[in-house]
Order: sequence, then structure tokens, then C-alpha cells
Amino acid sequence: MLTRPCSGGIVFFNNRVLIMENEKHEWILPQTRIPRNHDPEQTILEFIESRLGLNTSILGLAGNSNYEFYSITRMRPVRNEITWYAMTCATAQLTPKLDASLLSAGFASMEQALKQITYSQDKSVLMLAYQRYREQKADD
Repeated sequence: MLTRPCSGGIVFFNNRVLIMENEKHEWILPQTRIPRNHDPEQTILEFIESRLGLNTSILGLAGNSNYEFYSITRMRPVRNEITWYAMTCATAQLTPKLDASLLSAGFASMEQALKQITYSQDKSVLMLAYQRYREQKADD
């Protein structure tokens, strides 16, 4: 099995969270593969900026998750191991680069996000990140 390290960002703005719709019409949180010898934090910051046009900052680690799938192109199982970060941004103005793999993106209320997000692991890590975000806001 091929194991790929990935980095994910749970981005908050005014108690709303960034969610994306992928090519399978699944609602997910931003995540990307970490290239060899790259920093996980820098990888997700750059991914969100280049893919969604959003400047973000990291609050801290939000947790880890993983999932497995069968890659038709690689003809073998793949395991993505994701390190998640709670993040914030100064604006909700997105300029997403929509294509076949990214159909839409935007900020949703926590209630809406928890209903829309496809995978239970993503919902769980979202709740952990939201707690970190609220604690950070209370300290400010």
C-alpha cells in the first residue's frame, strides 16, 4: 500500500468554516499531499492561497485522520494520512480556481457545514478545530 502524508486546513472566519465540493460532489475540507521534504504547515498555507486565493494563518494543530482508497491509475491501495490545522483568515473573499477537481468553495455556518460535509472523520476534526478556534477568540 502506498502511504501519502497530507496536510489539511480547517479555515474559520467569523464563526464560519471553509468547505469545498470536489469532483465526486463530496463536501470536504481543504487538504493536499505534502511533497517530499516539505513542511506540512507551509504546504497547507500555500495550497489554500494558490487554490482558493485566501491568505490564512495557523492557530495550531487540530488533529489527524486517515483514509484508504483504491487508486485506479496506480492500480493499488493508497492511504492518505492527514495532519489537520485550525486556521483563520481576515476575509471571506475567495477567488477559487474551479476546475474538474474543485466544483465550488465557500464559507458555511458550523451547522450547515456539519450537515454538508460528506465524511464523519472530517466532521470530527472540524469539531476539534472549532473548539481551538473558540478558545483562541476567547483569549483575544
